[in-house]
Amino acid sequence: MNSVYRIIIGGDILPSKKNIKLFESGEVSSLYVEDIRNLFHSADFSIVNLERPLINANIHIASGFDMTEL
Repeated sequence: MNSVYRIIIGGDILPSKKNIKLFESGEVSSLYVEDIRNLFHSADFSIVNLERPLINANIHIASGFDMTEL
């Protein structure tokens, strides 16, 4: 049996102070325009690059870039 999978790879997804509530609540429809949502929904697998960690801790990560202001 020969299977074909559709894989979408995106990059640079950035949860910030302005949109973190949308990430936490899963309100994807408010994060992306309809064309992008449809593209990701049409895939068997979706892969994205998060530009900052999704954690619930007050720790400092030495990255050379201050993400706390975003």
